[in-house]
Amino acid sequence: MKDKVPFYEVANMFFTGAAFTVVLILIVFDHPNFNNRITELSSLFKDWSVVVSAALLIAMYEIGFILNKIGSVLLGKLLEKSKIWPRESYGISVSQLEEKNSKFKSLNIELHVTRTHIIMYLILSIISLFFKKWILSVVFLLIAVIFLFAGRRTNHFMNKIKEDYKKETNN
Repeated sequence: MKDKVPFYEVANMFFTGAAFTVVLILIVFDHPNFNNRITELSSLFKDWSVVVSAALLIAMYEIGFILNKIGSVLLGKLLEKSKIWPRESYGISVSQLEEKNSKFKSLNIELHVTRTHIIMYLILSIISLFFKKWILSVVFLLIAVIFLFAGRRTNHFMNKIKEDYKKETNN
């Protein structure tokens, strides 16, 4: 049996990586060393545009993948342990529930995407501080907080579905 990578995973990682890369370039673009390096690299790769484009696409996907894993390993555990996103245990397999309830599967995907975006905006906020872009840093932090509350709401709905499913299977 072949397991396929769901489109949302590829899209989540690529688009998150692309957004992160674009915003990062905007944050550091006016830094003199960055401009000098870009000029040097663009002259070096002038005739290699296809290779450079492919490398950028791969880099964007990889950045999104790394952000996804940081969100999963660090942020997911932190939010669960701090009870910001409480994960209720009903003795139900998540994969079993996803098969039986498409709404739960959609909410689970949404929660993963939300977690990745929280990490992205927190990292961008820290980078903005480093480059003394105070307003951008505050904006990114506020966006991360908005995603945090949105994820809390999604998590609540997921726990409700788990609870209802447990009640249905026990009756």
